Amino acid sequence: MRRSIITFGLIAALVLGLATARMANATVLVVGGNYSTIDLDTTSGPLTVGGGSIDPSSVGPSLSNQTPLKYLYCLNYNLPLNAPGTYLQTTVTTNGYVYGSLVNNAGEVAWLLSNYGSAGQGPQEIALQAAIWHVIYGNVSLDPSQSAAYGYYNQYLTALGGNTGNVANFLWISPGTSGNTKYQGLVGSVPEPATFILFGFGMLGLAIYGKRSRTAQSNL
Repeated sequence: MRRSIITFGLIAALVLGLATARMANATVLVVGGNYSTIDLDTTSGPLTVGGGSIDPSSVGPSLSNQTPLKYLYCLNYNLPLNAPGTYLQTTVTTNGYVYGSLVNNAGEVAWLLSNYGSAGQGPQEIALQAAIWHVIYGNVSLDPSQSAAYGYYNQYLTALGGNTGNVANFLWISPGTSGNTKYQGLVGSVPEPATFILFGFGMLGLAIYGKRSRTAQSNL
């Protein structure tokens, strides 16, 4: 049994590592055309911008090999992004870095996504997008005129407090094309670890079943 548990651990780690590596090596991002219109208050005055979740979106090593993202949120509010659009020279990391720099308060962004991340363009998704921008920039907030989302926005930031999440649970995306344009950085979901845990348990079950079968045959 001890050997089987060790085998399960190695299998689960290998599968999770391979999946993370596959996502981290992705170079093509396909951005969907559904997103929210968000009214912000900034130090420069009111501003209306587009933001996440941007659906349906996907990422992968090629256009023909894409993994759907559960949701996709913007990290910048002041940079361009074409939605829908395809970005053939995209960089993806799982360490909180976008365009070579660590996202400000990336751990807080990760916590917000861990607790409230979802696809869609409703008031909760608008609130989450505004909360992400607020923790990154500090001087950006959701305009109270978006009353359906404003209560969620305050709720999310109050719950956040000083909490941080695991940045490695998310894809930190730097969209790129053949030009030198710097686009909005993005953050999306990765496959849930539970998926790999269940897979690992399945492999563990097969290993135990195989061992018992061999033992039964040797006793015949």
